[in-house]
Parts: sequence; structure tokens; C-alpha cells
Amino acid sequence: MPGSQALPLEIKRPEASESFPFGLGQGETEAICLATELGASLLLDDFDARRVAASRSIPTTGTLGVLILAHRHGHIEISTSLSRLGTTSFHMTPALKPKFFA
Repeated sequence: MPGSQALPLEIKRPEASESFPFGLGQGETEAICLATELGASLLLDDFDARRVAASRSIPTTGTLGVLILAHRHGHIEISTSLSRLGTTSFHMTPALKPKFFA
């Protein structure tokens, strides 16, 4: 993309891992532990993982939040992106659907 710049990437594992309720997967568990250690935000769509993150005061956003932000910055057309998202296995709560697919 013109004008974009590559950012350095470092792969890290959390120093400590713990068990969470709701049967979170290993990836979600490690992401929450690492975010706690680093004071970072998380990109999560899983409802239970978001609940655990919120209980630890970890800021989160999901796929829809990323799409809205990209639209606000002029990178995507939101209606096209939401239409495409609607054809995938992406799941959203029934309460959210009218807000995005009206």
C-alpha cells in the first residue's frame, strides 16, 4: 500500500499462563496473559474471551471495530466489507445485526 510502512514484529509468549473459566482455548488464554504482562489491548471476537479480558481491565476490540476504524480512516468501504463479512462464518449476536445490516 503506498505510504504504508512495515512495523517491526516480535513474537512473544507470556511469562506465566493460567487457567480461565469458560474453557478458553490456548491462544486466547495466552493472549490474555500476555496482554496483562504488557499492558496491551487485544483483538478478540470470542464473547467469553472478551469477558475475561474485561474482568482484567484489558481493552479489546473485535472484527467489527477494526472494520469501522478502517472505514473512518478511508481504507475500506464499510457496506462492501460488511456484506462480505455476512457471507462468512463470522458470528455476531442478534442484537448487533440490525445496527450493521439494516
